[in-house]
Amino acid sequence: MDRIEDNFPSIKQLVEFTDIKPEYPDNEHLKCTFKSLNYRSQEGDRVAIYKLGWSMVKEYIVFEWVPVRNAEENSVIFNQSVLPKNSTDMFQLCYISSQNETYGVSEPFQFTNPSMKLSSLDCIRSFNSDSDYLSLSYEREMLKLKEENKFFRDKLQIFMSMLINTQTLLCQQQKEINRLKERYEGLERSISVDLKDSLCNNRNSNVKTLGTLICTTDFDIGELETLPPFPFSK
Repeated sequence: MDRIEDNFPSIKQLVEFTDIKPEYPDNEHLKCTFKSLNYRSQEGDRVAIYKLGWSMVKEYIVFEWVPVRNAEENSVIFNQSVLPKNSTDMFQLCYISSQNETYGVSEPFQFTNPSMKLSSLDCIRSFNSDSDYLSLSYEREMLKLKEENKFFRDKLQIFMSMLINTQTLLCQQQKEINRLKERYEGLERSISVDLKDSLCNNRNSNVKTLGTLICTTDFDIGELETLPPFPFSK
């Protein structure tokens, strides 16, 4: 990563910020500690908070005056009420001299909302709890489905066995029906032939009997009465 002083040649690295954290809570006071490198704080010096990407000294968000002390290490405190809230931007501290020259910059950091982090943590815990519950419910449901599946599979096997037995019985009955039908048709043909033969024999017998009767019967014509004369009109 390029140092900000490389991008802004006017920055003089005469002050170094120490113990910079990557995150700071926005509901607590911010204490900034820094040490001088061959420089002593002067009246009018200040430490300002900038949004990362600043290009001009006047683009600060808030600043605090630097106490004039004859010490190598110094610090300022920003009240929590002036800190950026609910922001996802990156920020950095800058040491600005009384002549509006930049003498030092810090590493970038963020302001976070602890309640939001706690809420996110609660959501994660709730999600994990829900996930565990869903996982357990899923396992129970899967076990129930497996048991139901086995039950229906066993029932299906029983029904299939019954169906096969029924089909076998139907085939046997159909064969018996066909056999009885053939037997009936054979009997019907036999009865028809026998009946025809019987009728034919009876007819021949009747004819013979009638012929015999005619041949053996004598008629006495003399015994017949004389027909009366045919009446003619006068």
